[in-house]
Amino acid sequence: MTKKKQGKRNSKRGRRNYSGKSGGSRRGKPAPNTTGKDLVRGLQQVLEKEGIVKNINTFSDLVIHDHTTHRIITDPAQSAKHFNASGKPIKLEVYVPKRSLAGCNEARLVLRTMSESLTADMIVDMFCKNNHWIINPQETVDTLIGLMQDEIINRDIVDRILNYEHPVWSQLDWEEDTALEADFVNAWIEHPNMSNDSEDALKVFNEDKPNFLRRKAGSVEITVTNAYGEEKTFKYKLAIEQAQLDKKKGRSRYFLGDARGGASPFRSHYMRLHGFRGDTQNIRGKATNLNYIAVGRPKFLQEEIENSRNTVKLGDFAEGQLERGEDMMDLLLRGETISNNL
Repeated sequence: MTKKKQGKRNSKRGRRNYSGKSGGSRRGKPAPNTTGKDLVRGLQQVLEKEGIVKNINTFSDLVIHDHTTHRIITDPAQSAKHFNASGKPIKLEVYVPKRSLAGCNEARLVLRTMSESLTADMIVDMFCKNNHWIINPQETVDTLIGLMQDEIINRDIVDRILNYEHPVWSQLDWEEDTALEADFVNAWIEHPNMSNDSEDALKVFNEDKPNFLRRKAGSVEITVTNAYGEEKTFKYKLAIEQAQLDKKKGRSRYFLGDARGGASPFRSHYMRLHGFRGDTQNIRGKATNLNYIAVGRPKFLQEEIENSRNTVKLGDFAEGQLERGEDMMDLLLRGETISNNL
């Protein structure tokens, strides 16, 4: 009895190729990388085939800047997400359409850079005495949210701005959200992986979670004067939430969130409860959400300009008169005076 010769075992059995089909030695190939130039060449051929363009060589001067490996494409109004080789998320810079004034993302970056030289009064004055931040109260809160996350401000600064010194936010009073406990208990009972015991939910709510939530909400208007002395009135429908968090590294913290449109960001983002995202999408830092007003020069620079206008140097005065063909001696004889104050 002869022993049947056993063939070499296929080491690739059961593996899946790139097409998703299982099989022995069949190996699929990854789809080729499509660059921007490839897309344009395809467009050229389609245009020529349809008779829209007679000669695709007319595209020869078209320059394609293709950076496919560094491009992240996302849906409109969605934040871009990217991950490194180990699967950890990469923090991305936010690129927005060009604007004349900064939004919350730009202001947050600047203040983070200047943090070593900032004082509490400087930060409060920036948001409460500057027209741009006065007429953009929601943008003010969005910036405070970022600064709180960056560990640049604490609860005291937030209280000064929102409760006392900001001309818009100080018009609204805080009201306690008394429905938070019931919403948490209901979500707990309805969750498939949690017990149906409300006592367990109450224990977690009272012992492990921040359980005091309050909000400012209402309609407000304010009138400000721009750099040209013109008055302009702005009207708002505002809503924010605030919850006191435990200290982190000795720093007092708040949870702050945009609660417009019936949203409750504390419930949805912090407590992970479903059904509280509201009926509007509030995109932080969106340029079209900003109110704009003519902004003047810094006070010290404006004073210098005014002083320069009121003081005429002898050389400048003489040169101006001579250019107009007037004689300096005739001016003096007529009683004109010349000042040499610098």
